[in-house]
Amino acid sequence: ISTLPGSSEYALGDILQPGAFARLPLINRIGNITVPTVFMYGENDWVDHTSGQQAIRRIGDKVATSLYRIPTAGHNLHLENPVDFNKFMIDEMLTVGKE
Repeated sequence: ISTLPGSSEYALGDILQPGAFARLPLINRIGNITVPTVFMYGENDWVDHTSGQQAIRRIGDKVATSLYRIPTAGHNLHLENPVDFNKFMIDEMLTVGKE
C-alpha cells in the first residue's frame, strides 16, 4: 500500500484546507489525561501543530507532555521520514524506560 502513488491522503488535506470541526473535540477533554503524552507532527503536516501546543497548555503540569515535529515529513510521518521517525521512537522509549 505504501508503494502506490498517493490518493486519499492528499485529497483529505485539500478537503480540510478551509478547516474542519470535530463533533466532540478532544481539546475539550484533554485536560483530564493522566498518562505522559507525546504529540507528533510532520514538519509539512496538513494538521496544524499549534493544536498540540494548545493541548499541552490545557494538560498543564499534571503529567509529562511534549511535542515533536519530524523533519521533511507530512502527516504520514512513519512513511515519509522513517529514519527520523524511528530514531525519535527509539529515543522516546529508552527515555521512558529510565523513568
